Amino acid sequence: MAQGDDVDAIEQAIKNVDKQTQDFAARRMDQSVRRALKGHSVDEV
Repeated sequence: MAQGDDVDAIEQAIKNVDKQTQDFAARRMDQSVRRALKGHSVDEV
């Protein structure tokens, strides 16, 4: 395997991990924002 192939494989793996974790990260972010805003009005924020 040529060195360029290793770089390509790593870049593709990074893209795959990113794609697989986007939904999870979005759900975590939404949950954190909901917790932070719970009990506060829009005017307070």
